[in-house]
Amino acid sequence: FDFFPPVCIGQYKYKDHDPNGNWAIWELREDWERTSVGQITGKSGPQYVMWNFVGTEEKRILAMINHDIDILQDITPESMEVLTQRSDTARAWHAGFPYADFDDPCERGISFNNSEFPYDQWQVRWALALATDIKNVSLATFGGMLRVSPLAVPPVAAVQNTYHKPLVERLTAMTLPDGYAPFDPNFATDMAELFR
Repeated sequence: FDFFPPVCIGQYKYKDHDPNGNWAIWELREDWERTSVGQITGKSGPQYVMWNFVGTEEKRILAMINHDIDILQDITPESMEVLTQRSDTARAWHAGFPYADFDDPCERGISFNNSEFPYDQWQVRWALALATDIKNVSLATFGGMLRVSPLAVPPVAAVQNTYHKPLVERLTAMTLPDGYAPFDPNFATDMAELFR
């Protein structure tokens, strides 16, 4: 694709990769001390860093327990509990739940290519959304910590005052052609009540 090899403003530069996309190796830049990380920490880091595709969440957890990988990301709270119970060396930002700062710019869930049939039909997208009990999805997949947004913008702190909060009144008033009002302004408080 265009702009290959990739350019990085961090302390590493592209070195090599697997043509199948399973790993990439980055090498420490000669001028690492001039990067933002180098200036702030004064530390160079290892000579090489390898990003490796390990597989499913279960395989990543096992690899972490077996010390086959050093860094792990994007796992469920349930997997984090298994990992910390089985490994004396694995840890998150926080010792216990919720393990990290969840002001995450990523929304987890099902995504569709809205330019392809049948997902290009708003009625199909609404039918799928309304057939999904998002509270139970959140409880079943991320221990109730799923970030839910009625917009195509994640509800992170940086944009809530710009997008989400000003639209609450309009979203609450919005109805589908049959009169159904799909927006639940009490979603967050209802989820919090489940954990009290």
